[in-house]
This record gives sequence, structure tokens and C-alpha cells, in this order.
Amino acid sequence: MEKIMEEVFDNDEIYSEEKIAQELGISRTPVRAALQRLNHDNYIDIIPYRGFKLHQTTISDIIQSFQLRCAIEGYCCSYIAKKYNTEKASRTLNELTEILNKQKNILENNRSLYEKDGAYTGKREDINLNEFLEFDVLFHKTIVEFAENQVFNSTFNSYVSTIKFLARSYYKSVIPITIDEHYNILSSMLKGDVNNSYNSLVNHMITPTKLYLKKFNADLDFF
Repeated sequence: MEKIMEEVFDNDEIYSEEKIAQELGISRTPVRAALQRLNHDNYIDIIPYRGFKLHQTTISDIIQSFQLRCAIEGYCCSYIAKKYNTEKASRTLNELTEILNKQKNILENNRSLYEKDGAYTGKREDINLNEFLEFDVLFHKTIVEFAENQVFNSTFNSYVSTIKFLARSYYKSVIPITIDEHYNILSSMLKGDVNNSYNSLVNHMITPTKLYLKKFNADLDFF
């Protein structure tokens, strides 16, 4: 998983299960089990009798993820905003504030790697992508869990792997934008602004979706 996130594997190359096991110094059994989990989570595609390669994301994958996240997370943001003055919502909003502050700290500690317009100028390894991404996932997971809806929770957990997988190729370039958009979502919920909470979430989803679709020379034609 770490090697995938660090972009050690090339998109078009087929990798051998046996070779991976030899490199790790372990038997093929745990490697096979790990590969099956990665295949289930759409990180890789297993090619019978040959090995595996990184999963090739499709336009359909991207659009479906966008629609699903807007539906579930947009509703949850609106719900939190509607309940903003309750004790439960207050706890959730405090948690979200703490998470956002941790994301801000990561950016501030690496501010020299960004131009004034937010463009990333550092090397790929200069920022720990996984650390920031874990806080990003936690921000959204905390929003979803507020609804106490098991279907929402299981659905969100099922596409966390897709979020991380897609994010590995662009995330460092949009860290400042991500923080600003998280602030907009949080600020709207703190004010109890139901409509703007939903709209801020959808706008936040649009940013990465457009970046994904650029690779296919496509766009969000329904927005």
C-alpha cells in the first residue's frame, strides 16, 4: 500500500507476485492475500497467470465517486448545520476544527515549498503526503459519522481506498486549496447555514474531480 501511495509502481507495468515476495523476503502466501485485498479495494488489477498492475481508473469510477460523495457527505454537512447548536454537533465541530488546525500546521511547516499563488514547487518527497491525506480522510469521515447511519459509514469506508489512490498523483499541488475549502465547509456548519454547508461540500468535491477528469480530456458537464 505504501509503495502504491509513494508511486513506486509504474501504471503500465505488470508485476510478479513471486518477485515481490522475494524482495520482501517472505513466502508468496501473505503476498497473495495482500494482493487480493488490494484488488478488492481497486488499488490493483490482477492479471491471471501473469501478475498484477495498478488499477486503471476510468471516467465512470471518477463520476460515480463524485456523485456518491456529494450525496452522502453533502447531506451530512447539511445535517450538522441544522443541528449546529446541539451538544452533539458542537463536539463534532470541535473535532473538525482540531483536524483542520493539524492540516494547517502541516502546510505552515512546509510553506517555503509553495509560491504565493499556492503552486507547489518542492520535490515529491518534501511533504509527507500520507500524513496530510490521513487528516483529510478523517475530516470527511467525522462529518459522515455524525449521522450515525451504518450504511453511510460502510459506504464511506468502501471508497476511502479510492480517495487515497486517486489523490496520490495530484494532492500536494492542492493542499492550500483543500485547507481553504475545508474552512468554508466548517465555517458554514458553525453558522448553521444549511444550504451553504451543502454547496461548500459540493464545491470541494468539484476541485479534485476536475483534476481527475483532465487526464481524460473530460469535464463535469452537469455543473
